[in-house]
Amino acid sequence: LTERFAEHFGVDRLKGKVLGEKMEDAIFFLLDHHMFFHQLEESDQVNIRNIEQYDDGLDLRSINLRGHVDPNDTRAVAYRYRVIRRLYEDPNWFRCMEQRYGHSWEDTWEAINTFTGQWMSTARRALQLAYSRSDAVNILVTSTQLLPTFAKLL
Repeated sequence: LTERFAEHFGVDRLKGKVLGEKMEDAIFFLLDHHMFFHQLEESDQVNIRNIEQYDDGLDLRSINLRGHVDPNDTRAVAYRYRVIRRLYEDPNWFRCMEQRYGHSWEDTWEAINTFTGQWMSTARRALQLAYSRSDAVNILVTSTQLLPTFAKLL
């Protein structure tokens, strides 16, 4: 949102700012409504699978996942990370965006992809390739919390 991309690549600053704000809104929407960010902020994990050992596999449809989470309640934390992992692994994850954006999410994604010279589709292909290999592991290295990193990748 600082317009540095537009300056560096000589593209329309205003259009870049508007698209950047839409992307920022989308990231916050994912974090707030599908990744339990405010509930898990104090329970950040270095690896999404670290907490799996505390997940008893209970059917989550009978549990209210929107309530407060004690960071020391490893089972409650594990349940939420299971939902996040499923979202991250779902090739149709973007359907959750229709709740807020309708079909315009695909149009917004394509506008950002075009504006950035196909960076998003290139990144998506790279992630799909990494994910499709049975002999490979998808490793994320980040200097920020895990959940915002996931939201940015989706």
